[in-house]
Amino acid sequence: MDNIFSLHRDLAMDTYKHGGYDAFKISDPKPRDIHKASVRDRLLHHALYRQLYTFFDKTFISDSCSCREGKGTHRAMNRFRALAYKASQNHTRTYWVLKCDIRRFFASVDQHILNDIVSRYVSDSRIFNLIARVISSFQCQGVTLTP
Repeated sequence: MDNIFSLHRDLAMDTYKHGGYDAFKISDPKPRDIHKASVRDRLLHHALYRQLYTFFDKTFISDSCSCREGKGTHRAMNRFRALAYKASQNHTRTYWVLKCDIRRFFASVDQHILNDIVSRYVSDSRIFNLIARVISSFQCQGVTLTP
């Protein structure tokens, strides 16, 4: 409850500052670097998600399943099976699938470009400023972008 009251007070007084992240590694199934925000900051992340979900959900393709209501891993796998069945013409033809993961994708996103994109869709300046604070709160060392 202290996190909620503190967050509410900071948001009401426009003094909210995003904290740092706890960094740790997992193997799921391959090694990944995880950066976890504090409970207080994750409360804000969730509030922003709830505020923006309805609008952004409409802009995604139907086959995008991550973090979407009524979708998820099982729906994604069922959709993959249906498309594989269709592409292989009832498993009578060979087809190819590209499975890939972009290394350090989120760490490599240009924050200025991301803020510019978000500003085109979020007209409420208070919400945009909160999003910009969240975006700028993440700094990952050692990420270099090559053209």
